[in-house]
Amino acid sequence: MSLIAEGFARWRECREAYDEVLLAVYTRAETETNGRLVNAEGRARGIDPMSLFLGPAARARRWASEELLDHWTRHPRMPFVEFERQWAAAHDEEIYA
Repeated sequence: MSLIAEGFARWRECREAYDEVLLAVYTRAETETNGRLVNAEGRARGIDPMSLFLGPAARARRWASEELLDHWTRHPRMPFVEFERQWAAAHDEEIYA
């Protein structure tokens, strides 16, 4: 396999792992906030609750409900870039061990 193909395969594997984690994180937040993820203004504007877990932190805080902000205090949101860094470090240890 070429280096580029290997890199893309590895990125896809990481992205699939993140998607699984993201769904679990979203479900937990939805449960713990009783479905109150988006603030009133965000609901009026049609903000998608899942987008708060994917987009920039400033945007997420802008539209998040107080319940979700409290939840994130206990369980910080993890953007893909941070997940990718941790995932790569863990997998590099496996590869080069």
